[in-house]
Amino acid sequence: MKIICFLLLLANSALANTVLITGANSGIGFALVNKFLKEKYNVIATYRNDNNSKELLDIKNKNLSLIKVDLLNKKASLVIKEKVGDHPIDILINNACFYPYKVSKINEKLSTQEWLDTFLVCSIQPIQISETLLANIAKSDEKKIIMIGSRISSTTLNTSTDNHYNNGYGYKSAKAALHSASVILAKDFKKKNIGVVILHPGRVLTKIISAPNGTELSPDNSAQKMFDIIKKIKILDSMKFINEEGKELPF
Repeated sequence: MKIICFLLLLANSALANTVLITGANSGIGFALVNKFLKEKYNVIATYRNDNNSKELLDIKNKNLSLIKVDLLNKKASLVIKEKVGDHPIDILINNACFYPYKVSKINEKLSTQEWLDTFLVCSIQPIQISETLLANIAKSDEKKIIMIGSRISSTTLNTSTDNHYNNGYGYKSAKAALHSASVILAKDFKKKNIGVVILHPGRVLTKIISAPNGTELSPDNSAQKMFDIIKKIKILDSMKFINEEGKELPF
């Protein structure tokens, strides 16, 4: 298993900024890891378990450091902080997701525990991780927090007759809560000159997509689009909900 080497990361910190990406073992998170490494960032990536993270663990790059942490653990943010220490974090990308298939349709006997787990991973942990790493982000150059949101959790757009907005009680409600909490966080962090932006990655072909229709972005394409947007984000963009094309979305 790959050794977590923060001493090496610290040695490289004078040459590159640092991004921390949660849920980096697959899909969008994994694509973001590769994109930021390509752009010469120091990357700190979190993952849940070794069995589902072979590609991430196999990356050979001196600028990559890994943190094994389960975001279903209520103390996950403290685990991350312990590993990161005082190292500056220029960009925090709260990407980790939990999709509860037993909290999808009303006729499938919604699972209370899975719904609560979804809120913990998708809504609560992003705020707690951001709060716990506040000092790290505040001392960095870029000072950006990116919340990976979802267009299908827009209350405004949920009035659409598009079938993409049907079902998905757990995921959609948890992401909607994240959107709301992120706006509050943005107000609190603005005095620290830290920007908080909610970013919809596009309709990306990942395990969550149960019925692909041919219009999906690949994770790599989505990561490229998000990287371009993240680099352009300014403090004035804080509190905005933006899609993969850089257009503002309604809450």
